[in-house]
Amino acid sequence: MGDNFSLSFAGVALVAYMSSLTNLGYTATQYCAFEFNLCLAGKILKGFPAPRSKAFSHTHGLIHAYGIFFIICGLTGVPGVLLFRGIG
Repeated sequence: MGDNFSLSFAGVALVAYMSSLTNLGYTATQYCAFEFNLCLAGKILKGFPAPRSKAFSHTHGLIHAYGIFFIICGLTGVPGVLLFRGIG
């Protein structure tokens, strides 16, 4: 339940931010370009976690490797949270 709320909240914030960046005359085209770039980054970057966690497993064991990887992934969200706190 918390995950769905967080995802919905982030989606609304993203749409509001991207809407503020667009020009009224070209809103559809610019919004489409922003959305394409957003999705493109996710498609390209989603293949990297498996090799990275396997690299950690050689030195720390598989269970600890996933723990380390989870912490690293969690820390990547800290700048976004700090920026969000600065805006509000």
